Amino acid sequence: MMSPEEIAQQHDDRPGYRVVDFEEVGLPVYKIRSIVLTLEPKAFSAIEEFVLRTIEAGLTDPQEIAAFLGLATTLVEATASTLLREDSVKVNSDGTLSLTEKSRSILQGEKLKAPREQALIFWFDGLTRKPIEPPHALEPRYLKERGMREIRPYPSNRPEADEIDAEQLQKVLPGGKSKRVQSPDILQVQSVERAYMHFVPATALIFRSDTKSEIQVGFAIDGRLSKEHEAAFANSDGPQKSGMESAILKATAEKDQSGLNLPIGPLRGPKGSAIQRRQDAAERFRSKFADGDQKSSGAASAGVDMVSVYEHPELLRDAIQSSRRRLIIVSPWITPAVVDRTFMEKLKNLISSGVKVYIGYGLGDDRNFPKLENQLDELAKSNKNFTLARLGDTHAKILIKDDEYLVTTSFNWLSFRGDPRRAFREEWGMKVTIRDQVNAAADKFVRRISRSGERG
Repeated sequence: MMSPEEIAQQHDDRPGYRVVDFEEVGLPVYKIRSIVLTLEPKAFSAIEEFVLRTIEAGLTDPQEIAAFLGLATTLVEATASTLLREDSVKVNSDGTLSLTEKSRSILQGEKLKAPREQALIFWFDGLTRKPIEPPHALEPRYLKERGMREIRPYPSNRPEADEIDAEQLQKVLPGGKSKRVQSPDILQVQSVERAYMHFVPATALIFRSDTKSEIQVGFAIDGRLSKEHEAAFANSDGPQKSGMESAILKATAEKDQSGLNLPIGPLRGPKGSAIQRRQDAAERFRSKFADGDQKSSGAASAGVDMVSVYEHPELLRDAIQSSRRRLIIVSPWITPAVVDRTFMEKLKNLISSGVKVYIGYGLGDDRNFPKLENQLDELAKSNKNFTLARLGDTHAKILIKDDEYLVTTSFNWLSFRGDPRRAFREEWGMKVTIRDQVNAAADKFVRRISRSGERG
């Protein structure tokens, strides 16, 4: 199963656009209890009914039946064989065919068939506004437990009976596409008795144009982009109504907190695309520092590179798994969806192996997950290799692994998943592999976290 960041990377190939943010979301679907007007399905296929009614009319020899119906004798014989196995015809001693009590009863019922009302449960998509086959859906409480954002239905009202197309509903019912398994023929949806909201897990992908102030919002279900959901969301002004458009297009620029003055977060200005401006800034940084650093440290690949939004989680995994001497993480917020059991186990493994770990967090007095903070605090108190500090005023988002690399970014390292209140934004980072610069920034943040940790 692909992770959200792998899905974002796979689909970052839209001409003229780049993925600038992504998030696990729930797409709205309804489980509907309804009253529908139906005709019961016919017991026999058309060819079977023709053969049976011909026998009922007095023609009992397969060749005579074939000649009367204008069909090939082999087809009539094959149909008769099927009906014989189903106990709908019997073969007489002279080789002729006759009906059984079963087929006589069924044919009589077919003549008397009339529309009737019945209860029916089916699923309806809240964005495409069409009946759908039963999905893998979550109740709202499970969505909340997993920290996934709800995408609201557009329009927001539940579906009404006159909105539901009987032909579309027929296609998604069990047997709706099968010739052998038949479901009732839906004539009309009479009423919607109840509509229970559920959500289908998906990954929302926010694309921003390279040269224009425009966004597009895609949805990947089971790793595959759904053009139908994207179009429905766009046609209903979903990006505007949900606040995604303004969050991306009107976001204020972020200041690089590493001290290296690198471009992170949203870039504005009329000259060139944001991508090109970042590339130009990275090249200027390389020319300023890389030559001298390579001569002094032997770092053949020293430099600075752009980091896309979906590359951040992999960098965090790399740092928490393979740091050998020092790991520094600065992030304004922490959520248990990122700092989960697996993260804590890897953190403990690093500490026990002798790696010095520094985590600085906190913006204002907001304490959204006090239990998690207490767990980290207890771990810090019992391990001298781990320093935890609530900074209280940090906008910095920094990741430093040994002297290998520094990433300064707008990406919240420890809360990028599991916080539905998080605003969508254009997320970018810069990865620096110039050893002198990495160590200088590391010293700066070690001192800050250590001082705050002592005060705490």
